[in-house]
Amino acid sequence: HCRGSIGGNFVAMLPLYDIVPPLIALGADVEIAGASGKRTLSLAALVHDTSHGLGSSTVLTRVRVPRQPAGAGWSYQKLKATDGSYGSANAAALVSLDAKGAIASMSVVIGAVSERPIDASDALARLLVGQVLDAPSALQVERVCSSLVTQPLADQQGGAEYRVAMAGVI
Repeated sequence: HCRGSIGGNFVAMLPLYDIVPPLIALGADVEIAGASGKRTLSLAALVHDTSHGLGSSTVLTRVRVPRQPAGAGWSYQKLKATDGSYGSANAAALVSLDAKGAIASMSVVIGAVSERPIDASDALARLLVGQVLDAPSALQVERVCSSLVTQPLADQQGGAEYRVAMAGVI
């Protein structure tokens, strides 16, 4: 039976792994330690920082996920060909609504479609904060998410064009 660890997923940083997009969406921080001491940075920053030395000159010592706001809803979805396979696309979302049912805040991260997870939060927040999600705005979400995939993966899980389209669907 194959098993992996959360930390091992960070060190390997393979784009098809499932754990990184949800933890970025949840605002996770990581602590890494090396000869020069410990430092804490957001997982989102770690993903794009190539100087951290994780797995060679530094080690992961802590993963911290902040308490989520009351009333926040979340989801993680994965598009895959078969049970147990890597995904062709995945996405994690954390959304809070205001008293009227409009989106108050959101964090959306797309994975498995490019070398690094894509944080769609800012682009989608500009479009949706203050709005009630409906069918037309859901189509806008699909278009925005697909447009953010500028360097898509192409492998046995799906071609580049497919991955771009699925980033919007998922």
